[in-house]
Amino acid sequence: MDTANPPAPPLENLLAQIRAGDSDACGQLYEETSRGVRLVFRHHLGHDAPERLVQDAYLDLFAGIRNGVIAASDSLGAFLRDIVRAHARRAGQESGAAPVRQMASREQAGSMQAALGQLPPADRQLLRRYIVEGEPAARVCAEAGVSPEHLRRALATVRRLFHNGLRRAQTPSRATAAGA
Repeated sequence: MDTANPPAPPLENLLAQIRAGDSDACGQLYEETSRGVRLVFRHHLGHDAPERLVQDAYLDLFAGIRNGVIAASDSLGAFLRDIVRAHARRAGQESGAAPVRQMASREQAGSMQAALGQLPPADRQLLRRYIVEGEPAARVCAEAGVSPEHLRRALATVRRLFHNGLRRAQTPSRATAAGA
């Protein structure tokens, strides 16, 4: 076996290494997840998060891992998402800025309902568990007996249907505005 470049450890092994105080394992988890963390911060704040916020979120994550809050790898994603949301919410409150996310308009809500209604019931249930209930993708897919690729396709389909519905709903008002 080649010990010079061992294969990347599975997530369970990585978490065990972090619990044992391995800073290289912390760096590896950071490298694998930091892009997504930055995207969540951007979504909630409307701009790129200062590096301080990203680092604070990871300090909380690593403390949670070391303290045994994360018992298994399937809860890591939800735990990290909760940490990032809490830091983003706190940062928004400290800055006095209004939340970026606005209430969906009736037009948007109607388009989302229509998009979801076009999916098979099993996919609607899959998306509800993943998006609304925040269950880890791996668990949702395993319990539904589908691949992670199936979940990604369902997400892409509902996004496409949603955006197509919004475009159709906005087209008459644009035509009216252009003709006026």
